[in-house]
Amino acid sequence: MTVLSLILYILWIFLAASLFRILFHKVLAERFHGKAVPHTTPSICASCLAVASFFFMPSGSLPAFFSIPHGGGVAVACLVVSFVCSPGRKVALIPLLFIVFVVATAFGYVYQAGFPGSFASLNSFVAVPIWGAVSFTAFCGFFLLAAVFLWAAGNWVACLIQDFSSETVLRVFAVSALFVTIFIPWNSAPYSNWPDVFVAGGDFLLFWAKIFFMAFCLFFYPLRFSGVWRVLALLCGVGALLLFLALR
Repeated sequence: MTVLSLILYILWIFLAASLFRILFHKVLAERFHGKAVPHTTPSICASCLAVASFFFMPSGSLPAFFSIPHGGGVAVACLVVSFVCSPGRKVALIPLLFIVFVVATAFGYVYQAGFPGSFASLNSFVAVPIWGAVSFTAFCGFFLLAAVFLWAAGNWVACLIQDFSSETVLRVFAVSALFVTIFIPWNSAPYSNWPDVFVAGGDFLLFWAKIFFMAFCLFFYPLRFSGVWRVLALLCGVGALLLFLALR
């Protein structure tokens, strides 16, 4: 790890956010019936915290930039604090709480189940993808939690779509990266005989392609249903209960 690689990764993240805005600004404008897409002045603090969360997430088969114990918890904390640093977003609090609950439940299960890594380590999900390493009961629990995550994330993004600033895109990227790392962690590394540098580079690009896809879905095709928070709470409870029973 060098200062140069740190700077390059930061530039890459901002470049990716700018590219996303350029590519889909016209598409988003159609949702406002041809009017100018509204945006507000982004919060520098919130933007920096959203970017910081990426440094505690693995990028494909590459480990997290800062591979520290409980790094996944730090990533989630950065995302939550970035939300707190953005005034006028109180309506987005409930879906964000659901996202945090899902991630915390997933952290607790993989740690108790003996997955490699420390508690709240996102590297654990990449090292051993959950879908092929858990019982049927746990599989069903994770499926419910993944659905809750997507549902809550769609409503959370709907609360932020009032503006299309870089800050908004960065935070949606961070949420998308969390989902990709936990629920869509597959890489080409286990199936490729190419030199490590090419595998790592390909997995890095694949990781960001999945982030772009998730962000696009959350912005333009979100799972949005109003007035169903009690249903989400029930699904969260059932999913967590299934994971608990799977550990017995």
